[in-house]
Amino acid sequence: MRAVLKEINGKYKFEYFLFLGMSIINTCIETSNVILEGMLINSLVYKADRISFIRNIIVIIVLNLIRLFLSFFINKIQILKFRKINIEVNDIIIKKLYSKDTLEVLKLDPIQTADRITEDTNEILNFLFQTVNQIVSITISSIIIFIYIIKAKSRFFLLVMILLPAYIILYLFLKPKIFKINLELRRIYNEYFSGFAEWLNRYVEIKGNKREEIESRRWKKTKVSLLNITRKNFLLNLGMSTCEIVLQLIFQIILFINGGLAVISGSMTIGSFSVLFQYFNQLLGQVDEIFSILFNFESFRVAYMRIDQLMSIRNEVDGAIVIPNVENIQVHNFNISLEAQNTLFSKELTCTFNNPGFYVIRGKNGIGKSTFLRTIIGLYTSAKKGTILINNINIDLINKEKLREDNMSCLFQDTILPNCLVREYLDMYVNESNENCIFGDQYFQKVFSSSQFNIKKVLDKKMTELSTGEIQLVKLYSAILKKKAHCFLLDEPLANIYPELQSDLLCLLEKIAQTNLVIIISHDLEIEEKAKNIRIR
Repeated sequence: MRAVLKEINGKYKFEYFLFLGMSIINTCIETSNVILEGMLINSLVYKADRISFIRNIIVIIVLNLIRLFLSFFINKIQILKFRKINIEVNDIIIKKLYSKDTLEVLKLDPIQTADRITEDTNEILNFLFQTVNQIVSITISSIIIFIYIIKAKSRFFLLVMILLPAYIILYLFLKPKIFKINLELRRIYNEYFSGFAEWLNRYVEIKGNKREEIESRRWKKTKVSLLNITRKNFLLNLGMSTCEIVLQLIFQIILFINGGLAVISGSMTIGSFSVLFQYFNQLLGQVDEIFSILFNFESFRVAYMRIDQLMSIRNEVDGAIVIPNVENIQVHNFNISLEAQNTLFSKELTCTFNNPGFYVIRGKNGIGKSTFLRTIIGLYTSAKKGTILINNINIDLINKEKLREDNMSCLFQDTILPNCLVREYLDMYVNESNENCIFGDQYFQKVFSSSQFNIKKVLDKKMTELSTGEIQLVKLYSAILKKKAHCFLLDEPLANIYPELQSDLLCLLEKIAQTNLVIIISHDLEIEEKAKNIRIR
């Protein structure tokens, strides 16, 4: 998390310190107003000095106009700039996760992780923008107040010095419980949110099978845990607030009695007593704020620790060699181990893919065909056994990120659809020059401009509104026309396709394979005659 904040700090350092500077000026004015009000009262009660009275009013108005001016910039940074920074921090964390080991990231629950990132980054930035500003303001105003109290009456200063340690002792006693409850509350809430989102994602399945009550009971344990930890949090806060109120009441009574007697005896003016009383109440409020800050600090620590845990996932190891074109892929004694020492294949795999060429990978369901393809493109290389060579270069030495960007196009199965229009989805992937070259192909037209499916008619539909067959064809369209790609790895490209289009699609893939490398996973027996078979056992 430190690296993320360092990156943001370099970009927004000036705005942040400008914000703190304006907050200090604002606090000085706000705290000094109380003294001016006391002087205003004294000018009326003791001197009846009209000039002094008017002068004090003018000074108060001018100072508050300055505060009004400053508040615009303070709020602009605190609200608008804060949200912009928050979004940038989330983006940086997501980008860093994409540089982590794929298999480690896939162990995370995506919904829970997304909620965790947004919640924790918001907590961290709130502390830095809101709470740190609050600390600076409290410190400045406290210094001004203490100086005034010491000059006015030393015994009131002693009263404050007794109050503060009492609060500190209370905090130190409760600190371990605060941290533990904050950590547990965040973990349970993220788990609950993940389950809640799952209910909505599985809406049709649950409603169609009338499983609402069953699913509700399945998450009962999580809901009960959330309520139990919330109850503990409530009791902790109730105990703290009760102690605060009792302490404040005791010290307010002592102050009021001492101050009132001082005014009656003539050793203190009414204006001074008014200032002291306001300042003492302000100090009580600040002590309350300090207590709140200490609570926020524990929340900040929890959030910071949780983001650090995400950032501590081991980085993906990538090579430095950039290859301009995939000429061949050689696999020697290959196997893959996703869990402990268990390997997916019963027999090690050795095979070669030449470009151009058309290959089909076969094997029983669940054996690891999709995993094999993902390893070839460098996603699961941390778990592979054996050797993969591209152009006779070990894949561990190749820049796999650049390989995926420039050379390869993939069709994945069972991936979550983005919430966007088909047009927007295709704009991210489709290469217009490539599109123009292939548009005239008769098989391309038969598949993507047919009576069963026409790509132009679905462009303004949302991806989530399409049928499974339409989704498959849109994904295929984007995979075939990916920018600069000349190596296509397609997982079950014929799955869910309209039967009338399957033969034409197969002919299209065969034609693409005349000038490119096409590797597909399929159970379709018709492909056996048109492609070289690689069987996984």
